[in-house]
Amino acid sequence: MKRVKLDKIGSAAFRAGISRDVYLTDEIVTEEGYVVAGRVLNDKSAYNQLENSEGRMVPLKSGDCIAGVLGHRNALHGYEGRLPEKVNRGDLIHVLNLGGVLGECTSYNPDVGTPFEVEVLGAVLHFPYIGKRVGIPAHIKLKAISNDLNFRKVPPLH
Repeated sequence: MKRVKLDKIGSAAFRAGISRDVYLTDEIVTEEGYVVAGRVLNDKSAYNQLENSEGRMVPLKSGDCIAGVLGHRNALHGYEGRLPEKVNRGDLIHVLNLGGVLGECTSYNPDVGTPFEVEVLGAVLHFPYIGKRVGIPAHIKLKAISNDLNFRKVPPLH
């Protein structure tokens, strides 16, 4: 387990409820929605921002330590990519959108240039058990809004 201070957290990771001070593990679950930390390896002049967990657009630059969410993305005007079969510490993946979806870029629009490359540092851990140092890989479903639409009935207006 390694402790890291994140420079930026992508908005895609917002529902994982992580802070900028995180612990990482090398045991990465390669499934959509799991949060990983990585170091940005290149600079860009176009499509060079990240929407952070507070909804603000912030510039990304080489050396930034970020948290993003593993996933895939279909796009016409940006980056298209997929979730790799396996992700390990040290692997290179790409930032596929402004919210911080991370995966393997399969195609891109030349107007936005090649994507940011990210060196995977590890999976971000969540600690659900108070007083115990037992962490589980963080996932965006951890603080997700219930999909039960009947949780609160609003009376009709008269």
